[in-house]
Amino acid sequence: MKKYILFIIITGMLFTACDPMEDIYDDIKNNEKPYFETGIEYTLTDNDYSYAASLAKESAQTAEDSAWADYIVKYSAFNKTFSAYTYIPEILAVNFPALKDSSDMLVNFNQYVGEMYGEIKSAELTDDDYIEIGGDIAANLYFSDESELDSLSGYLSGKFPDAEAGTYAEVFYRYPDSITTAGGFYKFNGFIWTEVENSRVLVPADYDAMGEPGNYNNFSEDALPQNYLPQFLRLEYPYAQQGDMITVICDLYKFERSIYAIPCEFDGSDWNVYFPGENTSAQFRHDEEKWYFDPTMIFTMSSSDYQLLVDYVTGNPDIPNGYLDSYHPETSEYYYGANSYYNNFYIKLYKRRQYDPLGLLDGLSDEDALSDIWRRVKEGIVIMLQQKFPDAVPSVGGIDVHYFITFKTHGETDEYYKIEYKCASEGTPPSFEMVSDTVNITKMQ
Repeated sequence: MKKYILFIIITGMLFTACDPMEDIYDDIKNNEKPYFETGIEYTLTDNDYSYAASLAKESAQTAEDSAWADYIVKYSAFNKTFSAYTYIPEILAVNFPALKDSSDMLVNFNQYVGEMYGEIKSAELTDDDYIEIGGDIAANLYFSDESELDSLSGYLSGKFPDAEAGTYAEVFYRYPDSITTAGGFYKFNGFIWTEVENSRVLVPADYDAMGEPGNYNNFSEDALPQNYLPQFLRLEYPYAQQGDMITVICDLYKFERSIYAIPCEFDGSDWNVYFPGENTSAQFRHDEEKWYFDPTMIFTMSSSDYQLLVDYVTGNPDIPNGYLDSYHPETSEYYYGANSYYNNFYIKLYKRRQYDPLGLLDGLSDEDALSDIWRRVKEGIVIMLQQKFPDAVPSVGGIDVHYFITFKTHGETDEYYKIEYKCASEGTPPSFEMVSDTVNITKMQ
């Protein structure tokens, strides 16, 4: 596949650098005569997200819509309100005006994960604030007990008297002594401020512990959060369990210093940092009039695909090892007939009858035996799809997901076939159903 990536997006596609093949990309973008290309791969840039955000703002109906539009720029990611599938066609039309006539392109982009926090407010208590709270807090000029932190709700109400419901704020204070700075993340529900569960506000000591971010107490192009937070969280939360989520509130310098809320999830071994978002790819095609999202998967089975079936047979207790080739059990099996060395399904009756410990072909005529072999080939393709696409879903962006698979058989001759499936339901594993039966395309190869 040719990769026409306008910029290299560093670790999560937030910041850009020059591409050594820029002249080639300029040729593609500046070509004025309509033509087509297939197999192109393109990664969205910050400029692309900015353009998408400008389009989103034009269609925004509410203040919340406008905030989500701003998030496209802030996080370099699309979101649940403004879908990538709506705006990427517009981006491609602007970037590649001459690419038409059935062109297709794989586009890499970010999908925002998490809530919308809007413009996060920030506050830090001063000596006067501790004195105003009164009691031991006024005498100490710091919080010495966790129960005293309840005073922060009232402090924020006075600090931000005009806050609207849904407003978020980070607050810094001294706790549990006069020299240690701590932080909290709060949300206003329209009446009171309450601390957001499973949140962590980074303080100067946290940035210092991570090394380079401590230089200016923020993340930046040279110190990306996804490069530091996994190890930091692993040390801070050694007993985290799979599925645990923490929202990290931090400063990031991107054009200007801003507060970011970054969702992080523990997968059982590592912390996944969803910033600027979840890395996603989707295919787009041109129908000679416009670009459109196409979730269709079109591929020819490769060695790794056939190997999925060999491994499946090897590890399946319901399928005897007698179906594995006696000379090359690591690459060849005869239950489905997959061979990852020759990249084909073996359908000759001689060996299929020889390697048949369950006796599935016993007593069958050659015609019936071949019919059963083909039944298992199709069954094997479904198993392969389940192994290859464990997260498959029936539709994406409202469009059904179809799979066009080309595969090779070895019988009296080598022949090529095409078959079509669609995802019927997601699950573990997902289910697939055949849409169009096998078509022999050997003469087209």
